[in-house]
Amino acid sequence: MQRIEDLALLSNLKTAALIDCHGDLKWMCAPRFSSPACFTSLLGNDGNGHWRICPTIPYKVKRRYIEDTFVLETEFTTSKGRVRLTDFMPYKDEGTHLFRTIEGLEGDVPMTFIFRPRFYYGSIIPLIEKEEDEFTIISGLDKLYLKSPIDLDVEKDALKKDIVVSAQESFSFRMCWSYSYKKRKVVYERDEVFSKTILSWQEWIKGNKLSDTSIHPEFIKRSMLTLKALTFEPTGSLVAAVTTSLPEEPGGVRNWDYRFCWPRDAAMSISAVARATDRVDEVSSWREWLTRASAGVPKQLRTVYGIRGEVVYDDKELEWLDGFNKSVPVIIGNSANRQRQLDIYVSVVEIFCKSRKLGLPPLNNDWNEVKEVLEYLEEIWTEPDEGIWEVRGKKRHFVQSKLTVWMAFKLAVDVAQRMNLDAPIDHWKSLMSQIHHDICEKGFSPKRNSFVQYYGAEEVDANLLLLPLLEFLPFDDPRIINTIKTIEEDLLLEEGLLMRYRPSHELEGLPPSKPKAFLLCSGWLGQCYVNMGRREEALKILKKLYSICNDVGLLAEQYDPERRCLLGNFPQAFSHIALISLEMELFKKK
Repeated sequence: MQRIEDLALLSNLKTAALIDCHGDLKWMCAPRFSSPACFTSLLGNDGNGHWRICPTIPYKVKRRYIEDTFVLETEFTTSKGRVRLTDFMPYKDEGTHLFRTIEGLEGDVPMTFIFRPRFYYGSIIPLIEKEEDEFTIISGLDKLYLKSPIDLDVEKDALKKDIVVSAQESFSFRMCWSYSYKKRKVVYERDEVFSKTILSWQEWIKGNKLSDTSIHPEFIKRSMLTLKALTFEPTGSLVAAVTTSLPEEPGGVRNWDYRFCWPRDAAMSISAVARATDRVDEVSSWREWLTRASAGVPKQLRTVYGIRGEVVYDDKELEWLDGFNKSVPVIIGNSANRQRQLDIYVSVVEIFCKSRKLGLPPLNNDWNEVKEVLEYLEEIWTEPDEGIWEVRGKKRHFVQSKLTVWMAFKLAVDVAQRMNLDAPIDHWKSLMSQIHHDICEKGFSPKRNSFVQYYGAEEVDANLLLLPLLEFLPFDDPRIINTIKTIEEDLLLEEGLLMRYRPSHELEGLPPSKPKAFLLCSGWLGQCYVNMGRREEALKILKKLYSICNDVGLLAEQYDPERRCLLGNFPQAFSHIALISLEMELFKKK
């Protein structure tokens, strides 16, 4: 059975690869995060494409990233000796390269090499040929080149070889992708990019604010690096995760494609990185992407975009794939692109205000765009939507959606007053008061003595923790105290692990699922605890989040306390935001 915990990430800031603890490349899309995969065994079986390098005899595994990088080292210890496998993708790769190097450390270790690519999500068997000093693998518009220092056996659908790796021996393999009808952009040799890649990652993380104060600096730095690794560098956008269809429920149907950019998610990620590192360049790149994506009239702003700003297609099932541990359907695309989520519009206002606060120069017409978005929010804030969790039931008046609209006007008022910008400030303040009253009157249940998930509901949602975090009401307000108590009673699973809400068919429009922790929500709860003087409880949540990171410091979207395993797409930006934000609240807030 496959485990999400076994996966490690490689990134070149354009696409990514996932390699498990057995030295098996199980997922890679080329040339972009959202391109069709050419190694897809993660969502099927070996016949859907993989590249394995590992011992042929029993072994123990120890993995690590070279400090502050995404250069992965996997050490195999066997009864015959030890070998190290080093995997990386060049930083800001102009092509799409992946290097794999086997080094003998002790003894003589029998190893196997299996290279079995499959184009278009594991469905197309390519033609494999030898050309001069490398192999070419081609079908349709895809072409892979594999350079090998050893003679490989060419089989019908794969390249294979069993070898013995002795101490002091080293074998390096280079794979790169290209369009079949074009000449390769560039060809790198390992030595010219290995050190540069290490230095580039390490240089990026320098100057972070948490290393000296964090109880586990390696985890927090890994979280910041992961958000960077999820960035599509050519445009500045950021994917929610690098996978599709890793299930939220084993054997269930909640299998979504996260290889796209949600303005809300990306704004949260960029804000976390900027707050923890002062990386103004990240905010600038994201602002430019969002400006292009949202150009035109505000009502055209979409819930989710492709990483280049393109329209995302609806869900499409890949029927030939068996799914991760038999969880089907396997889906590409995301029908959330058709939804209305009010907090998406707020992202435009939030990134503008963040940019001005950081001293970035204004873009052409950006303040007018903010005012247009606010005018549109004034028109639609009283309408229902699908909310932050993208439920597939009917639209509702979610409290969190109304809250973020209130926050958008608050941010705009603050920046307009501070910078003396042309704005109808009194009118915006009046709208803030109106929305505030609406939420307090319709979003609060006297029966439960708590704010609730949506108007008329009696159930709570973890996103209600944003009410005090966004300064809608103070932490010592009795309504907030009781809301947090109700959230603890209804949604807390163990040690600060929090469900986002109680699943129901009526709400979600999907079959029921078992309780599981949504890791972002645990971060929100911890931040509330800090502000309520419950610091020790917040520390326990942080330590719990650390404890469920995998061996190389990565998190998926959710965690199942019963099965003790990660669930959902991987690595998940939201989950690493939870770690960063809670760290900042604990160790930087005075």
